[in-house]
Amino acid sequence: MSARTAGQVGATIGRVLALALAAVVLVAGPAAAQDPYGGTTTTTDPGSVLDPTCTLGLTAGAPGAAGSVRVANVPFGTTVRILLGGVEVGRGTAPVQGQSAAAPVALGGQVLAAGAATTTLDIDFVVPDLSPGRYLVTAVGADFTLTCGPDPDGLFEVLGATQSTDDDGTQSGSLPRTGIYALLLVVVAVALVLAGRAVLAASRRRRAAAERAERAARRARHLAAAGRSQARRSAK
Repeated sequence: MSARTAGQVGATIGRVLALALAAVVLVAGPAAAQDPYGGTTTTTDPGSVLDPTCTLGLTAGAPGAAGSVRVANVPFGTTVRILLGGVEVGRGTAPVQGQSAAAPVALGGQVLAAGAATTTLDIDFVVPDLSPGRYLVTAVGADFTLTCGPDPDGLFEVLGATQSTDDDGTQSGSLPRTGIYALLLVVVAVALVLAGRAVLAASRRRRAAAERAERAARRARHLAAAGRSQARRSAK
């Protein structure tokens, strides 16, 4: 092959390589502008956006009554305090995240999924010695403070000592018994009034009979005296 022919072949190969390089730059340029990391995708862990919630299992109770609070979407390792009217009535701590990173973990009877980001805490509490009324219930963690439903204002009703809640959450207390006692007192009072009237009527009847008998006796004595007087006059 002559030197001229070799030069022409070399020039042709150079032009082909230049065109190929230009094509690569044209194709890769927009993609590189859109993704500076060359097609690497970034995903967001759904568990990184936390939205804890708090729900009361008991919405009313007298001091000493036992209840529970369920706090969902609690970050691992977080300690949650339950406050009722500003008084801490219970607390619970979620397990550390590493405990469920590779295998399920049981927490309070609930099996946590491997690699889960949050968990649910069921925290027991006892109603403190507060005056009857409605008090705010909050769940306080390291990064959140929640009001606890189902009441939209997060309120819990502390009942009086004679009141309680039924299984369906309705209030009950001494009012029904008080009504029965009042009715019994009314019945007894009516019976006493009727008995008093009967005794008074019987006493009046006895007094009237005694007065009639006394008048009859006086009349008899008067007639007897008049008869004796008439007899003496006749004898003279």
